[in-house]
Amino acid sequence: MSRGYVYLSYEGEGNLRLFMTLIGRLLRDKVHGEPKGEGRFLLTLEDAQSTLPVFEASFDALCLDNPGIEKALIIPSTSPCFFEGLELLGAKELDTYGHLCLAHPELLDSAMALLEPLSPEEVEAAYAYIKCGESPSAAGLGIYAHKNTVCNRVKRFVQKTGIDLSLFSNQLFVYLLGNEWKKTLQRG
Repeated sequence: MSRGYVYLSYEGEGNLRLFMTLIGRLLRDKVHGEPKGEGRFLLTLEDAQSTLPVFEASFDALCLDNPGIEKALIIPSTSPCFFEGLELLGAKELDTYGHLCLAHPELLDSAMALLEPLSPEEVEAAYAYIKCGESPSAAGLGIYAHKNTVCNRVKRFVQKTGIDLSLFSNQLFVYLLGNEWKKTLQRG
């Protein structure tokens, strides 16, 4: 079961409790969260394949019912490097980190730190896997590796970064990060 993460900005503890009650009822308690200080909160959505679309579709209505929720950003993992993106959103706005990177490529610079514990082969495999529509066979042809090798490298990528590659918003982010990584390699 995949997990999704949403970073919230809010005003007032009462507003946050009301929001969590509403979202808990809506998502049948497949959501929990933790405060991150200064009016920020990290939501973790269990079974993100089904809960993230419900959250996205309901966000505007939840904000109308609860004016204390200011904005929300769907992030690829719990890494603190994603939290700065919340500042770039306007009031009552919801976006994904990958989509935000299209308009603000500078966000990828700080996210490059996620790749430090990875081998170049693991990064290349994850990038090829996404680029080839999640096909290990096609990715293997592109990087001259067996499909099982691609699967193992992608699995290690997911374990080390905490980024679930089954979610499209995460795939977009990793694709953009992979492009940035390739540019860095070409620069030397």
